[in-house]
Amino acid sequence: RPRRRSMISIVLATYNERESIETTIKALLAEAPEAMEIVVVDDDSPDNTWHVVAALELPNVKMIRRIGTRGLASAFNRGIIESRGDNVGWMDADMSMPPAMIPRMYRMLVDEKYDVVVASRYAPGGVDELGEPVAEVAEPAGHHERQAEDPAGDGVRELLVDVDGVR
Repeated sequence: RPRRRSMISIVLATYNERESIETTIKALLAEAPEAMEIVVVDDDSPDNTWHVVAALELPNVKMIRRIGTRGLASAFNRGIIESRGDNVGWMDADMSMPPAMIPRMYRMLVDEKYDVVVASRYAPGGVDELGEPVAEVAEPAGHHERQAEDPAGDGVRELLVDVDGVR
């Protein structure tokens, strides 16, 4: 049997993201280091975000429109449950995390064998959309990585990469 190609699933939880959703989806697909599935979970946005996604008619984009159910965490959970990828990630649909980070994060998971990779503007050195520091840090701003050699004793290696590190 031929070996199945690895696939990445990215979950986007949306609510009133009509203006940015198409750009986000296209940017993610352009940056995909492997086959990618995008699972959009929309909480029945009044601006019809779900309709914009459905109108794209992209075979690797799954649209889930939730009616009567709301909430960011439950939307991400639903998307994770519905995903088919070997590696699953989630992010805001407003491009506050640059899609260009996905290939590097994926390589860390696959090539460097990390169990968890997190990108956050709230990490030391992280900045907001205007380039302003989100939190005061004792170290200079820039790219920061911290590797924890299994801090919880559960066999999980962790890496934290902040958004400020990729420009």
